[in-house]
Amino acid sequence: MAAPLLAMALALPVSTAHAAPQGATTDYVGDEVVALAANLGLSFFEPDNIDYGLRIDFFGQFFLNGGNLGFYGLLPIAHFSTEDFSETTLGNIDLGGLYLMSTRRMPLLLRFGLVLPTGGDSLQESSANRATGAGRLADFATTFFDSTWLRFGVSPFFYSDQFFLRFDGGFDLAIAEPDGADFGPLLRVNAMAGFQPGAFELLGELALNSELGDGGDTVSSLAFTLRLLRRDIVPHFSLILPLSDDALGDVNVILAFGLRYSDY
Repeated sequence: MAAPLLAMALALPVSTAHAAPQGATTDYVGDEVVALAANLGLSFFEPDNIDYGLRIDFFGQFFLNGGNLGFYGLLPIAHFSTEDFSETTLGNIDLGGLYLMSTRRMPLLLRFGLVLPTGGDSLQESSANRATGAGRLADFATTFFDSTWLRFGVSPFFYSDQFFLRFDGGFDLAIAEPDGADFGPLLRVNAMAGFQPGAFELLGELALNSELGDGGDTVSSLAFTLRLLRRDIVPHFSLILPLSDDALGDVNVILAFGLRYSDY
């Protein structure tokens, strides 16, 4: 499977444009006028009775008239396979607005969103969403069943010749929950550093999501990403290592592949 994907990625024309640095675990939002992305994360688990987990994300954003005000949307889909059951379900849809404060070296992106309770609420469906969410801690709110969340975030980017940095920080606040649940606010932090030696980028990423309050879990992951700088469509290949096994359901490793179309 990997060989055809790599061959397709290498066949794409090389890009000379440089958008906001984008990793496998960072926020999907960027500074492009239009962006469309698809990301696939394949999770492997330690227990022998779990086969695999798969999360597929479809993302889009656009800025009005190429200006500072924009909108975005995220649609996640999860598939979870064990010896006892196999389940495919929709996750919680994330919709929101963007405001870009742009400078030449350090753009700053503000984000305001609403996560809607579109995910399945059966035990198997909620298990599928939570088990496959380890590769996208930035969007962990999309895995909570039957809940609505407000999202606030800020993302500064920094460029310096071949080096670049990205930071995402924000809060997700549950404004509607299922009976008997008490979801605490989610603090999310992503940090990424990258290097562009040629027609590709090498990235190191650290992601953290912490449920504040009594009994809340803190989960984190480390990722290494290769991005091939092709014109318009940029593919990436990532290795994601969860650093919080217990809270993430004994996920050993996640392999991610994605494509992102950008129009400036």
